[in-house]
Amino acid sequence: SFHFKTDALFTGGSFFKSNRYFTLKFGVVPKNKDNVQIDDVLWIDSREVGAIVHPLHAWEEHVNEYDDNGEVISSNVTLKLWTPFCEDLRLEL
Repeated sequence: SFHFKTDALFTGGSFFKSNRYFTLKFGVVPKNKDNVQIDDVLWIDSREVGAIVHPLHAWEEHVNEYDDNGEVISSNVTLKLWTPFCEDLRLEL
């Protein structure tokens, strides 16, 4: 993943450095909750090395499984995230 490193102040180059030993992690914050606390954030490990530049769109998809009587027997929610993903980000800021 990419980390902000202040050593660029002295050495030049980008403040954002790639570290191949860490995978991309991002947090999902509840959108309809006031006073969100740190425990409300769902942290997801992508298991990929890279960076998300900026999330563009996200939504939930709900899938219910029904028995023969039409009763819900299980319910699953999948988070869908549509965003650019970079494996090798080079920013010379």
